[in-house]
Amino acid sequence: MRISKLSKPVMVAWVVRKAWKLAESTPADLERQLSELTPGARNAKDGECAVCRQAVLRYSAKMRGKYCLQRSIATYLLCYSWYGSVPKLVIGARLDPFQAHAWVEEDGNALDTIPVRDTFTILQEI
Repeated sequence: MRISKLSKPVMVAWVVRKAWKLAESTPADLERQLSELTPGARNAKDGECAVCRQAVLRYSAKMRGKYCLQRSIATYLLCYSWYGSVPKLVIGARLDPFQAHAWVEEDGNALDTIPVRDTFTILQEI
């Protein structure tokens, strides 16, 4: 469902709101809904994902905090809306100390400040 006629600020606002709703889904429902929202998407490349993540962070101060799943979903949807591509959305966890985390990857690289693949056990990749 690409909505390309909306202005960029309106599109960012829409994906941020949509991300909050989708984050309440079960893992299976999240994967299904993202697939339905992004038909025919190609893999993100050439910094597309980083541009979208920065737009999400600029729009919403709340997204800069602990809401990694919502931030990752918003980045995923915005990348599709602007470029017709999607990053890989990854959800992981570790046990000691327990922590869950979600992030997006482009070309196999996480757009995160911590070394996520080495730190977390991968639970889901979309």
